[in-house]
Amino acid sequence: MAVPNIDPLWQAFHFIVTTELSEDKVAKLVLRGESTRASKLTSRWKGLKDKLKAVVSGCVEQLKLQVTAVCDEALAETEGIEIGLGTDDYRELLDSAPAREGFAGTRPGQTYAYLLDQFISQSGTWQGFGQAYQKTAAQCVLLLQNCEEVEAYIGQLRGQQEKEYLKCADLITLVHKRIAELPSEPEVGGILQPLVHGCGKLLGDTRSVIDLCTGDMLEVRCRRLPFGFTDFAADKDLITSEMWPLIAFCQEGYITLKELWDSLQPPVFAELRSKVTVKYLAMLLNDLGWPGFRALLALNAADQVKLVARWPDLRTHFLSKCPSGSPAEEVLQWDRLAVTGELVDGWAAIAKGTSLEIKLPHQCTAYGWVTINGTRMPRAFSTPSFATDLACMKHCKQELGAKPTPQKMEAYFAELFGACAQAVAAWNNNDRPDMYPVILQGAVARWRIVVGSNGSRTVHHIDSGYDKSPWIEH
Repeated sequence: MAVPNIDPLWQAFHFIVTTELSEDKVAKLVLRGESTRASKLTSRWKGLKDKLKAVVSGCVEQLKLQVTAVCDEALAETEGIEIGLGTDDYRELLDSAPAREGFAGTRPGQTYAYLLDQFISQSGTWQGFGQAYQKTAAQCVLLLQNCEEVEAYIGQLRGQQEKEYLKCADLITLVHKRIAELPSEPEVGGILQPLVHGCGKLLGDTRSVIDLCTGDMLEVRCRRLPFGFTDFAADKDLITSEMWPLIAFCQEGYITLKELWDSLQPPVFAELRSKVTVKYLAMLLNDLGWPGFRALLALNAADQVKLVARWPDLRTHFLSKCPSGSPAEEVLQWDRLAVTGELVDGWAAIAKGTSLEIKLPHQCTAYGWVTINGTRMPRAFSTPSFATDLACMKHCKQELGAKPTPQKMEAYFAELFGACAQAVAAWNNNDRPDMYPVILQGAVARWRIVVGSNGSRTVHHIDSGYDKSPWIEH
């Protein structure tokens, strides 16, 4: 590197060139045609501001390597010219602050402008800086364009998400109203309190998740994403990774809400009260609540009558095999055993029902069970550090394929359990956001897991590919 020239005029040139290559000045120069656009976008996207700054900084660092050459060329331009400046003028210039307001009107400011316009601007190296500024401006414009594309895509998905959310929200209002009407249902209203309680809780749980899945929430989540603003396809993938849990919960929530709505309609109760004994139905509802009612509706008319009529005789034995709190799918399997043949046949079928359960990982406690191919696995579970909700494992039966063995079910659950533990750890390390999506590769499958709502350590979604899960053929 050349030794700085001790010539006072050369030092003045060095001061001016270095000042002109400040990041603020270069940024204004390269963004002069885009300043309004950049200001609007950087006020919303902190990451964009940092990336624009990095582009400008890179340009400045490259140009600063040529400061000595510019000063030498500017000094050569003064040869044979009487500058008319003395030592005091140079010292005053070097001690000045060009960034301060009104500097141009001061004597150092006039000296600064004179030397810049008459000599530095004549340097071939200085004139070549224009190409670097154009290249930097093009890079900045590309960042701004990509940012606008990201905004447009988020706006498009926000509209889609809001539509899904409002579809659920409207149905939530209707279901809430219908639940409130249940006690007034003719003849059976007095026995429907278990449904009011169970359906109300299910509705509340569903609503607490749906309320985190609005279009506004999608936009808020996207604000936190580390966009590159250089590769729209990559940025689009980031946005999609934030969207899928929200739209999945709305779609699954709608299925739950529609099931509630359809099951609680007045004609359903009118048909039941016309063919079953109300006091026995009351016993069944007290014992099994909403899941028992939902399972009852899945039976054909003759089996509905048979189950309710047998319930006083079967209930103790039934509940020892399928306790209160079991999901509707589990209850339905035992219902079908209970209505086998005559009463004695129903007893025998329940007694023959398998009690084989998979071995659970250390510190894993099942919360209800589901029977798959004669073997029971948890329908939900908890540990000292996290728990699942009651719906997130409903895809397990689909992902285990046809007639899985107990060994396969146990291995599948062990991988699922480990993936959940890793996802919760990632959620903890990321400040515990709502509906935090995590994708993890296990020994067999790639798991998509969603953790957290309102600060709770709850797993709300688990899947390994649904009907494309590697576990199906494993």
